[in-house]
Amino acid sequence: MSDHNQPTNEESKTDRHQTGSITSNNINTNNTATAQHQITAGNPTNSNSGWWKIGWDRWLELLFTLAIMGATVVNVCVANRQWSAMLESNKINRDMEQRQLRAYVGIPNEDIILNCIACEQPNKIVPADLYSDENMLILPVENYGQTPAFDGRAIAGGKDMPVGQELPSNFSYPLGDASQRTPLKVSPWTAEPHEITHGGITMDATNIDRIKRARDHQIWLYFYGQVTYVDVFGCKAKTLFCFRYIPDNDPKHRFAMCPEHNEPAKNCEKQREPD
Repeated sequence: MSDHNQPTNEESKTDRHQTGSITSNNINTNNTATAQHQITAGNPTNSNSGWWKIGWDRWLELLFTLAIMGATVVNVCVANRQWSAMLESNKINRDMEQRQLRAYVGIPNEDIILNCIACEQPNKIVPADLYSDENMLILPVENYGQTPAFDGRAIAGGKDMPVGQELPSNFSYPLGDASQRTPLKVSPWTAEPHEITHGGITMDATNIDRIKRARDHQIWLYFYGQVTYVDVFGCKAKTLFCFRYIPDNDPKHRFAMCPEHNEPAKNCEKQREPD
């Protein structure tokens, strides 16, 4: 029984030869795979996944997209410049239109009237009414513009100088000292286009004395001040005035305009807040 199960010498040789062949084949196969892996890892140019392998059609599509983006940016910049230019042009046109339509207020010096009963009748008592027409320098305030002037107000001052002397070049035309200023009568006022509104400087004792001395050729007498108003565009404007009283001239020329401080309102001082 035991002899039957033991392999013969020939069978043992055959088995060893087959086992050796299989092992050898496996080793050769593994060596070949390892060598191929090493070749692939050492030569990256064999890879097909690099960006340089993008086709020409994709390149053209990318360039076309970039061109569209660039053109869009340029168009946006051009549109912004055109919009800014349009806004600036609209502002200029609006300012020009307002300058053409706004109110312009001035004082026509040939229409100034001086009433001074106390000057002509020294013994006459000056009325207690500060706005008595018997002793008043009446100033015509005319709107030369195309639209109304609202909230008109004026204030005036006086200055006497030695005979033959103009106001000094550095004269500041002060209105802050109560002794040198007199509010005009009928303030505030509204003046329609080409309408004349009259205001007056009250002839108190100081002004009456000045007028008497000017008539006696002892002094040169100046009246100056400012008119403020608001136009329909909300612009608060100011007109300056200055006149010299010449008592010997005819009534239309008794108040000569000073070389300076006769300026019509040109620009806004500030914008009126909306009501």
